[in-house]
Amino acid sequence: MSLSIRGGIRAKLIIGTILALLLFSLMVFLYINSALERHIMDNVRQEMTARSYEIQQYLFGVSRQYGDDMLDESNLTYLEHSLETRHEGMRIWLYGAEGPAGGEQPFYLESNYGDRIETIEKSQERAARAERSMVRLNSDNFSYPRLIMHFPYYDDLEIGAEISGIVGLEYELSEEHRLLERLRLVLILAFTALVVFTGAFLYFYITRMISPLETLKQAIERYQKGEERAGQPAELDIEGQDEIGELARAFKNMRSGIDELIADLRMEKEKQKEFFEKMTHELKTPLTIIRGFADMYDKVDTEEERSRCLDRIRLESDRMLEMVENLLSSSRSGNYSLEIEPEPVSLVELCRRTVDLIEVKALSRDIEMLLDFEDQFAGRSTGEAESSKPAAIDPVRIKEVLLNLLDNAITYSGTDIIKLSLRRREDGGCEIIIRDEGCGIKRSKLEKIENGELSRGQGLDIARRIVDLHGGELELNSSPDRGTTARIILPASVFGGESYA
Repeated sequence: MSLSIRGGIRAKLIIGTILALLLFSLMVFLYINSALERHIMDNVRQEMTARSYEIQQYLFGVSRQYGDDMLDESNLTYLEHSLETRHEGMRIWLYGAEGPAGGEQPFYLESNYGDRIETIEKSQERAARAERSMVRLNSDNFSYPRLIMHFPYYDDLEIGAEISGIVGLEYELSEEHRLLERLRLVLILAFTALVVFTGAFLYFYITRMISPLETLKQAIERYQKGEERAGQPAELDIEGQDEIGELARAFKNMRSGIDELIADLRMEKEKQKEFFEKMTHELKTPLTIIRGFADMYDKVDTEEERSRCLDRIRLESDRMLEMVENLLSSSRSGNYSLEIEPEPVSLVELCRRTVDLIEVKALSRDIEMLLDFEDQFAGRSTGEAESSKPAAIDPVRIKEVLLNLLDNAITYSGTDIIKLSLRRREDGGCEIIIRDEGCGIKRSKLEKIENGELSRGQGLDIARRIVDLHGGELELNSSPDRGTTARIILPASVFGGESYA
């Protein structure tokens, strides 16, 4: 992800909300500014209109007191100064009934409103037609715009009186503009504070709102890396009935489903591994026997011995075909587990038959095979004959274990003698001991053999599991130059004692 959830969603939500708020604030600001400006200008217009009525009354009073001659052109300048004194903050001009004499405007207007003089003249014309006229003008000579108003004054206050002249008023909007600027500044500060407060509120609110999403994102990343599957999955502390809570629950359900699927796949993989190990282990035994008797066939001279070799090869070939059929059947049914089928068996006879099968290979390497049975097993004890008491074991599986151990001793030990012994244990069980007097194995190498990391240890894992299924143990002991001893310990339960798992 190029952006984190916090950096992406939070930033987009905050920026989007602030932009919307700024646009709304700008619209409100423009509306309030326009309303304030209209309100202020309306007040100014009302003030100038009120002043116009006061000026009309003043001029009428002057005309009544001093006569109409007081309003002649020669006295207008005096009256202008008098009116400006009475109405501070305004510039006042008085014209005759025809407007500016000779069409000439006052120097003040010409110099300051030269480019807008036509607008002023139109306002004067409307005043000469008995209309009030007000215009707003800007000039490069002034810092603020100004309002110019023209209205007629009469020689009498009665309706139908004739126009005696025109009054022009100029009012600078400096105070109003400064007031508007202060109000605008207040509005800008207020909206800025609103945006900052809203941004801070959104930051904390959205951070809290998307915190569950960040937790969910981290859980997904951990799950993607396999960190949760390595141990107990971390619980997602996300509750709620909103969309985020539903998303968290959906992820939990998905994770549980995936975990179950992975567990099933791992179990299936272990079963398949066990199946292939079992297949290799089971096929190795008859193949070893077949190979031994095949080698022996070329070395014997009599027809009887050759016939015996061929019979053994046929027997083991048939047994191997049966094993393959059983393995294929197990594969089709999906049952890859290693199982045993115990039955009463004489351990002495089983050991003898096993040595007889592997002896061919031993002789081909000039290795002598010795059998050493304790008196109880050999049938020389007094009282009840222990040799007649069978062991409840799987003869096929135990024979596989013995053949595997004997084959490894023949192949790797470099010894001249291999001895198979059968001993009774004090707890009622027994031990099958296979010992060679070969080169032995170093401790570090022995550990690798037991773990199946070296070819010499092939099949030991299956052999150990077979012994475990009988409730026994398989031990390996070896020292360099002193040989190796493999010990199969079977419990008393195989002789009718307590049952084993």
